[in-house]
Parts: sequence; C-alpha cells; structure tokens
Amino acid sequence: MDGYLIITLTAVVIGVAVVIITLASIGRIVNKSDGRGDAALKAVEDSIKEADEAAEELNKLAGSVLNELDKKYQEVLFLYDLIDEKKRELAAQYKNQNVRQSAGVADATKRNKTISHPKKQEILEMHNRHTPVADIAKALDIGQGEVSLVLGLIGRG
Repeated sequence: MDGYLIITLTAVVIGVAVVIITLASIGRIVNKSDGRGDAALKAVEDSIKEADEAAEELNKLAGSVLNELDKKYQEVLFLYDLIDEKKRELAAQYKNQNVRQSAGVADATKRNKTISHPKKQEILEMHNRHTPVADIAKALDIGQGEVSLVLGLIGRG
C-alpha cells in the first residue's frame, strides 16, 4: 500500500496545485483587466443612477401635472354649477314672464273693452297693417303720443 498511498498523495498534491494555480490565474485576469471591466461596471452604475434620477423627475412632473389637472377639474365643476344656477334662474324668469304675459293678455282684453277712444278701432286696424305710429297720427290727424298711448293701453304698444 505504500505505492498506492504515494500515488494518492501525489494526485492530491497535484490537484491542490492545479486549484491554486487556477485561482491565481483568475485573480490575475481580474486584476489585469486594464480597468475595462471596472469601467463597464462604472458605466452601468452611472446609467442606472441617471435612469433613477430621470424616473424621479418624471414622478415629480407627473405629480404636478395631476395637481394642475385636479385644479382645472375643480374649475370646470364650478363653472358647471354656475351654468346650472343661471339655467334655473332663466327658467324661473321665463316662467314668471310667461305668467305675466298671459296676465297681460287678459288685462289687454279687459282694456280693449274698457278704453273708449273715438278713433281706437282705426288706430288698431292701421297698427295691425304695420303702419308706423307717425303715419297713423298723420292720417287720423291726432298726435303721435296719443296714438302710442292708445296702443299702450290696449297692449299693442
């Protein structure tokens, strides 16, 4: 067994030597990379750092854009509320105006019956033919104010 032991020890020593030489060679290769590996690693790290900074800037920009959009949205909602309020006011005014006009028509009908002017019928007929007040006054030999008054009292002025 002495021969077998010597061969085994020799194989172990050679194996250990090969491992040590291999590790030393790898260490020299890494150290002798002329800085190219380090430079590439540095470039990648710089790129990652720039990408992080750009992402942070985009995040800030997105936040400010969202804030502006929210402000504009609030302004639009406010304007819609104003429009709705004006719409309700106009609807109420229109309703009141229609009520007053229908009451005015009833009043005019009453006035037509109660006003007695000697030339009332002639004034109405000429007014219905779209004759100007000045021409009615001249044709009937009365004042323009009188014609306007009669038309106003019967609801046509």
